[in-house]
Amino acid sequence: MPLLGDTFRVEAVNWHSPLPVDMVEERLRGVGLTGIGSLFTSFGAPLRGRVRVDRVTAAKRSFVNNSWAPLFVGRLESSIGGTTLSGEIRVNRFTQMFLGLWLCLAALGSVAGVLSTVRGDLLGLIALAFPLWAVLICQLGAVLARSHWSFIRTTLGIAIDGTESPVERLTT
Repeated sequence: MPLLGDTFRVEAVNWHSPLPVDMVEERLRGVGLTGIGSLFTSFGAPLRGRVRVDRVTAAKRSFVNNSWAPLFVGRLESSIGGTTLSGEIRVNRFTQMFLGLWLCLAALGSVAGVLSTVRGDLLGLIALAFPLWAVLICQLGAVLARSHWSFIRTTLGIAIDGTESPVERLTT
């Protein structure tokens, strides 16, 4: 596993369905994605997110909030012979930016800590804890979300497949 877990991992995905766009939208709603104006979603559904033609977001439904859990962000497009759902599976952009800022500040603090230690102040070594904390949090988040990447990929693939009901196929 990389040092920072899957924080900066991006997986491009592309599915094609023989169904028209409106039917694919309906099948995506069947696995838990809501449409515009929907306030509630089914709690037994495997995914949570939203579906519109111009933007589809999906994440694995979980009772634990994990900022390092991946989500799918993409779009539905009408194509020859059906519909294409394309996008990427990645960690939330805010989490990536926050961690990048944290690591920059931690690197500056660590350099200052090492310089103060060279001058004889051993308390400067405490500054090395900040980058180590970031690595620990990234590893923990990656471990908790390790199954989410394939789950999102599989569930969305089944949902737009068009051969059978996605809910029946996921439960059997």
